[in-house]
Amino acid sequence: MLKIKRSIFIKNILNFSTYLWFIKYQLNEKCMGEHKKNFFFYLFLVDFVIATQIALVSLFSQNLAILDAHWISQGFLLSLFLAFLVFLFFSGLSQDPSLAKNIIRIGLVFIALGSFIDLFPNNQNLFLFGRILGGLGAGITLAGQMSIIWYSQLKKSLLFSSALIASIFLGLLTGPKLIQLLAGPALSAPNISFLLGMFFPILAIFEKITASLETVLKNFSAFLGVHWKKLTGMGAYQIAQWFLDNPVWIFAELTWQANGVKLMILLALIHNFGLLFYYRGKKVSWLSLDVAVDFLHERKETLTKLFFQLVSPKMLIVFVTVALLSPDYLLILQGLFLLLLAFGLIILALRGVGTKWESFVAFFALSVWQDSFITTAYLRRKDSVTGLSAKDYIIFFLSFAVSISYWAIRNGLIAELIIRPIL
Repeated sequence: MLKIKRSIFIKNILNFSTYLWFIKYQLNEKCMGEHKKNFFFYLFLVDFVIATQIALVSLFSQNLAILDAHWISQGFLLSLFLAFLVFLFFSGLSQDPSLAKNIIRIGLVFIALGSFIDLFPNNQNLFLFGRILGGLGAGITLAGQMSIIWYSQLKKSLLFSSALIASIFLGLLTGPKLIQLLAGPALSAPNISFLLGMFFPILAIFEKITASLETVLKNFSAFLGVHWKKLTGMGAYQIAQWFLDNPVWIFAELTWQANGVKLMILLALIHNFGLLFYYRGKKVSWLSLDVAVDFLHERKETLTKLFFQLVSPKMLIVFVTVALLSPDYLLILQGLFLLLLAFGLIILALRGVGTKWESFVAFFALSVWQDSFITTAYLRRKDSVTGLSAKDYIIFFLSFAVSISYWAIRNGLIAELIIRPIL
C-alpha cells in the first residue's frame, strides 16, 4: 500500500513538472521579453517553495526555536497582503504591464534575502524579520503575476493562473512530504526549503545565465550520448594513470628512494612507448581529447558569453555579498576566484585552437597533466596515420622528458617534505 501511495505521489510530481514545462512555452512575450521561458519556469518553482515554507514553518515551529509560531505566520501573511496591494495598485502595473518583470525581480530579491536569513533560526526576532522579508517578496511577486494574468490573452491567462494555483496548492499539500524525503541529519526540512527559496529566485533573476547554462547542459548531454564509449575508455585510462603517477610512484620513492624513481621512470617509458607503438598505424579510438576539444571549440562563443555573464558586476556583487555573509567567506571567495580563473583559461585556450599556438600550448599542457603517449597521439590526430614518423619520435621523447621532470620534482617534494617526516 505504501509503495502504491509513493508511486502515485511521484507520478503527480512528474505530471506537475511536465505541466510547468508546457506552460513556460505558452506565455506572453510582451510582458516578459527575452528568456521568458526560463524565467516563468523558475517563477512557478518559487511559488511552490513559498507555499512549502509556509507549511513547514507551521509543522517544525518547535524545532526552529520559534516561541510563537502564530506571530511568525501572521507577520508573513500580513506583509504579503500589504505588499501585494501596494505594488498591484500603486507601482504602475495597472497602466503598464511591461513593468511586471522588473517588479517580480524586486520580489524575488526579497524572497532570496528572507530565505537566507531564515537559514539560521537562532533568534526569534531575526527569524521573524526573515519571514517578513519573504512575505514582502511573495506579495510583490504575486502582484506582478496578477498583472500578467490580467493583460494576457484569455487562453494564456487561464494557463498562467492555473499553473500559479497548482504551484501554491501542491506546495502546501505535497511540498512538506517531498522536502522531508530530501532532509537528513545535516540539513533539516525547513533549511532545505529555505535553501531552495534562495536558489530558485536567483535562477529566475539571472535568467540569461540560466538560459546559457541550459544550452550548455543540453549540448553536453547530447555529447555524452554520442561519445560515452570513448569517454568511458578515457576515464578508465585516467584512473589507472593517476594510480601509477601518485600512490605507486610515491610508495616506490619512499621504499627504494633513488632506485624507486629510476624504476618508475623505466615503467613510464615502457608504458607510454608500448601504447604509442601499438597504435602506430591507427587512430586511438578511445582518446576523446580531440573530440572534446572540437566540441568545446564549436561552442566557444556560447561559453565566452556565459563567462562574461558570470563575471559581470551584478553577479560579482552577488558572489561577494553571499561570501561576506558566510562564516568561511575567504575560502568561498578563493574558490570562486579559482573557478572563474580556470573557466577564463579554458576560454583563452579555446581561442587558440586552430592557430599556431595550439600545438605549443597543447604540448606543454598535455605533457604535464597527461603523459607523452597522449601528447603525441593528440598532436598527430590530424595527420594520416601510416606509422611513426621522425616528428612523432621527437615529440614523444621531448614530451617524456617534460613529463618525467614534472612528476619527479612533484612527487619528490611530496614524498620527502610531507610524507617522510610524518613517517
